[in-house]
Amino acid sequence: MKLLHTLWHDEAGAISAMSWLLLVTILALGTIVGLTTLRDQIVQELGDIALALENLDQSVGTFVDTTPGDDTPGTAPGCIDVSTVAAQPES
Repeated sequence: MKLLHTLWHDEAGAISAMSWLLLVTILALGTIVGLTTLRDQIVQELGDIALALENLDQSVGTFVDTTPGDDTPGTAPGCIDVSTVAAQPES
């Protein structure tokens, strides 16, 4: 117990308030710069993904939906019939 009391009151390794202030300021500035860089890179990556999706070509053929858009209560759903679509070669 005496050892704990001695260690508690020992000020040989104490850090002054100015040192703490300097340390916290450096950490805060580093965090702000890091988060700003992270934000910019996330926005850049989302922009790249948007351009990639915009240029995505899925034109493998045409599709004409001839089924009515409404379903009669008590019957099976109309569903989409793709059996009449002819396959076309990719160009």
